[in-house]
Amino acid sequence: MTSRTLTDLDIKHLKPRASQYEVFDPSTRGLAIRVSPGGTKAFVFLYRIGRHPRRYTIGRYPVVSLKSARQWTSEALKLVAAGKDPQARKLLERERYRSSLFPATATAFIEKYAKPNTKAWNETERILEREFCPRWKSMHLHDISKHHIAEALDELVVQNGPSAANHAFAALRRLFNWCVERGELGISPCAGLKQPAQTYSRERVLTNEEVARIWKAAHSIGYPFGSLIKLLLLTGQRRSEVSRLCWVDIDLDTGLWTQPSLSNKSKRVHLVPLTSHAVEVLQEIPCLNDQLVFPARGRSNKAVSGFSKWKRRLDKLSGTKNWTIHDIRRTVNTGLAALKVPPHVADHILNHKGSVRSSVAAIYDRHDYLDEKRDALQRWAAHIDLLTNMEC
Repeated sequence: MTSRTLTDLDIKHLKPRASQYEVFDPSTRGLAIRVSPGGTKAFVFLYRIGRHPRRYTIGRYPVVSLKSARQWTSEALKLVAAGKDPQARKLLERERYRSSLFPATATAFIEKYAKPNTKAWNETERILEREFCPRWKSMHLHDISKHHIAEALDELVVQNGPSAANHAFAALRRLFNWCVERGELGISPCAGLKQPAQTYSRERVLTNEEVARIWKAAHSIGYPFGSLIKLLLLTGQRRSEVSRLCWVDIDLDTGLWTQPSLSNKSKRVHLVPLTSHAVEVLQEIPCLNDQLVFPARGRSNKAVSGFSKWKRRLDKLSGTKNWTIHDIRRTVNTGLAALKVPPHVADHILNHKGSVRSSVAAIYDRHDYLDEKRDALQRWAAHIDLLTNMEC
């Protein structure tokens, strides 16, 4: 341990050694200049809280001058005399700094808002973590401007397509609105920005030949994505509902899938008849999770994801292009109509508000049409059977 009254000239002439060393300034108790083997010089403050020694790095020389280091140490000594740890203030400031970075804000948004209030929180989490957290990992919430958001969305349109960019913008807008509501921001940087791409109502319906090719490609892929696609084709339900399907909600003996009100878009209990073909698909699925039929890799309690990757493989195997997974639902609806299934029965199968019934009729008509739905889906399964010989 070396000690001598320090001057700026002394500090400038300190040479690096093979190992780090410190020179103390006797005029200011606890203050030292630390010299690293690489030649970096920094002021440090050594002190005790009770019996515990502490070390606080004040800052590098000459960014922090000798005069400033002595003034800071004098103030810190007063805190130590009062039993307060100067390091606590530094740790608090560091924690505030980290908590205001975008990734930390995104995590807080998912945990405090998205999980308790939205069904598709895992999709929102995936979008934020994949598209925005790496890009803005070192940026504070207040530093993200309209320009940063517009630039990111423009790249997403090119890389992932208009629809993906629109979904990403929606997730980001919800996050910033949440921050405004909590008082963390005065105004959202998304305010005044339009969604990056114009949306149009899709009309794509798969042809019989495409349905056959997709079914056979799904059979080739197998579990999990192939099985999921088969169930979508056989039931006409939404991708989110099938991907989050729980074992407890299905009865293979009676052939019935009961969707709880919180697990579907309509917010009501929905009964989906399972045809013998759908039951066979489910029976072949391995039980890798006590809760989920399609758990994410690693047997976690998160539902399967990575649909874009599997969809590209399905397109390649089936030779089918320019379609989305949601087009299956429209295809099932169209196919049921071609099989002369009454529109209100098809509406009940797809679990959306019927277009043929008045609002008053919808209120008083509580019949679940279970038998009619089962008959319709059996006819639809038979139609797929004719197209594909039902390879299961």
